Amino acid sequence: KEDFVNFSFDKLTNIRIKRDYDTFAIEFAKKAGDEWFMQKPVDTLADQQVVNELINNIRTAKADSKIEEKEVSNYDDFGLGTKSVSLTLKADTEELLINYGSKNPNGSLGYSSVNGSKTVTLVESKLLNDSMKAVFDYRDKKLSGINPAAITSFEVSYPASKEVYLFKKDHDFWYAADEKKSRVNSEVVDEMLNKINSARAAAAIDENSDEYGEASVQNGTGEITLSFASANTAENGVKISIGRNHPLNQSNCFVKTNYKKELLLINKNIKQDLIKKAADFAPKKCLDIKANNVNEIKLIPGDTIAVELKKSGSEWKINRRGSAEVNIAADSAKVESLVQSLQQAPIEHIAEEPAPVDITSGFEKATYEVKLGLTFSGRTESVFLIPSKYDTAPYVRCDEKNRYYKVPKNTLDEIIKLGREIAAKEN
Repeated sequence: KEDFVNFSFDKLTNIRIKRDYDTFAIEFAKKAGDEWFMQKPVDTLADQQVVNELINNIRTAKADSKIEEKEVSNYDDFGLGTKSVSLTLKADTEELLINYGSKNPNGSLGYSSVNGSKTVTLVESKLLNDSMKAVFDYRDKKLSGINPAAITSFEVSYPASKEVYLFKKDHDFWYAADEKKSRVNSEVVDEMLNKINSARAAAAIDENSDEYGEASVQNGTGEITLSFASANTAENGVKISIGRNHPLNQSNCFVKTNYKKELLLINKNIKQDLIKKAADFAPKKCLDIKANNVNEIKLIPGDTIAVELKKSGSEWKINRRGSAEVNIAADSAKVESLVQSLQQAPIEHIAEEPAPVDITSGFEKATYEVKLGLTFSGRTESVFLIPSKYDTAPYVRCDEKNRYYKVPKNTLDEIIKLGREIAAKEN
């Protein structure tokens, strides 16, 4: 089958849709870069996926069949009279005009004419559907243009309770931006960023609306305010204010963002998901490590000599026992199980310094210590220290010297067991 149209799509800069039931045209222009903007009936960022899909569907379309002029007695029979939908594409001095009419009886194909031709061409009806969307469907619905993976600083505040949380990212993990660089639950912070990134507006409120001055999101106010920064200057200074629920549509709430001019309405459940307390940000695991970043391990039992292991490729080897250098193939499966147990070790409670003596006294002589060598350029080691009294006070110390983490005793038993079995390996 032959191509539906021939056109310089790579130079396309303007699109215009005109429908008989609208008093206005819908117009798009590609400004600096590759982004499409809606220019009429409102000036705003377009939904890139929707506009690009419209273009690509035309670019790849094939003419299913044609009805020559001599076979057409009345173009209104094909919806190609005054009721047709016109689509105009411009690329430099080149212009393409497509008129879409009605669909064939089974709805799979649509009638069309190209550049005023009297020949009626049948093409897939999805091309007509692309030009029949509601205006809002062509608008960008994102709250921001952030890329969660690129964000390195994130602040969330709740003005009513005067709670403010500022986080900084270091080697894939989030920390509180305080003097102690306190660990936080990185999964919660990442979930919040992903929630914001995936949120889509249910409606838009433009400048000519009486609701545009909604007080609950003006001047940095809001039930929740969010701000972001990254190495990408386009994301620096992005701010979002989430306000009250809409008085007439209680399922949505107001949002203002400096990413775009209009106010937005989003589902209130998104707001609810972003409401957190300090306890929600507390770390839930003992170590901030990823198993594939561990390349050295030092096992230091309290009653025997230390054993050091190094990773070569995917295999682990024991390279030192005490002061003696050795070269013994380790049980790599057990070593990886040990690393996974350390990575997943859950926190049941956090005790801050000054901690009770029944917790701290056991660290004068440790039962077992594991030091992990890391491939991070900025962090070379993580520590997991099990005290002598862990049977009665199962707390550990890790990379934060001012905190003690309570861990299930069976988890500590398993870590010690695996460590001893790995260290006992002989040639």
